[in-house]
Formats: sequence, structure tokens, C-alpha cells
Amino acid sequence: MNWLQYKKGNVKASGLSKRIVEALGSNLTSFFKKTQREQTTHIMDSLTILGKDGLPDGREYKVMSNKISPYLRQGYTGPKQSAIFPSRYRGQFKPAEWLYDLHWYEEIASYQMTSLPLVVECEWEYKREGDEDEDDYSAVKWDFQKLLVANACLRLMIFRKRTRFTKGNEHQDLLTNNYFEDSINGYSNLSGCSKFLFIAFDEKTRALHYAEKN
Repeated sequence: MNWLQYKKGNVKASGLSKRIVEALGSNLTSFFKKTQREQTTHIMDSLTILGKDGLPDGREYKVMSNKISPYLRQGYTGPKQSAIFPSRYRGQFKPAEWLYDLHWYEEIASYQMTSLPLVVECEWEYKREGDEDEDDYSAVKWDFQKLLVANACLRLMIFRKRTRFTKGNEHQDLLTNNYFEDSINGYSNLSGCSKFLFIAFDEKTRALHYAEKN
């Protein structure tokens, strides 16, 4: 995969992937000042609003994530005005997860889904709790497997670029090794139209890196 660093006005990605990278890379200075929890909320809010009315073709999708801001959640009873969101978003989205951290979907009736345009996993940790092996990214890889088996048009994996080095043993960087590509190529149940987008935030350099895989 060809990893690229986000540069405003010069995102080299296709279609929806480009809109997502632009949305998440638009204000990195502010993003890296947030706590980890706030960063997660910022990402889920951005993707929620993008699915609602941020697409160039005018399409709108239903969105589900339990990590969105209180103002966006169904059942919100606070002030009608928000310093962050237009009032039309007040209480519009289900604060729940269905298999993934966030997903866009369409349905013709309750429990009759017709499409799954986007599924998202966001994992900030590196190592899974209780994992005894030496894998530097076991937590990310665990969540990525969920995307591998998803039946969605676009599967998005978000994580942190690791900069830790141990004495005499550099860690395996997911931006430079072939884990994602090998996993995708080795999974036999993918459809021909499967597409993946990867976004890695680098806290050391305050940068966003992204890559696509068809």
C-alpha cells in the first residue's frame, strides 16, 4: 500500500475516501490538543455529519455510533443551540453500536437494511489487554479483523502510528510492514468490490497518514 501524509488541498484518494481524509485532517492542530476520548468523539462526530449531509451527490445515510457528542444523540434535552453543531443535527442520531464503532446504513423498514456504505473501527491502544506475545499492534489487528469480514462498500481502520523503539529492537510499524495488505490478499471471502481505507494519526509529528487498498 502507498501511505501518504495529509496535505490540505492535496488529498490523493478517491471518492468517499477523499472526503473522509479531508474531514478528519481539516484541523489537526486542534485535534492533537484534545484528550484521547475527545479525539474519538471528534472523529465519530465528523463521520456522522459527513454521512448525513456531507456527500457531494446529496445522498444521506442513517448513522449509528455510541461515541458521538451528547448534542447529536436521540433523546437530547439540553439547549437548542450549540456552539459546534447546526441546530438541525440536534438529537438526530442513534447513540448505539451495531457490530462496529460506527456505520452508515440504509433501510426500507425497521430491521430491513438495504446497504452498508461504511463501517469504521477506531483503536487507539497498541496491545490487547492480556495479550502475552510481542506483537506491537495486536489491539489494532484484532479490530481490523472485524472489518475484514464486514460486508460493506468501504471499511475504515483508524489507529495511532507508534513511535516507540526498544533497545536493539525496532517495533514493526503498520505503515511500513505488509500486515494489512497480506491480510486482505489472504482472505478468501472478500467480494470483488471490497475497498479499505486506513488512517493513522502520528502524535509525535502531529500528522495524519492515509492509504487505500482495493
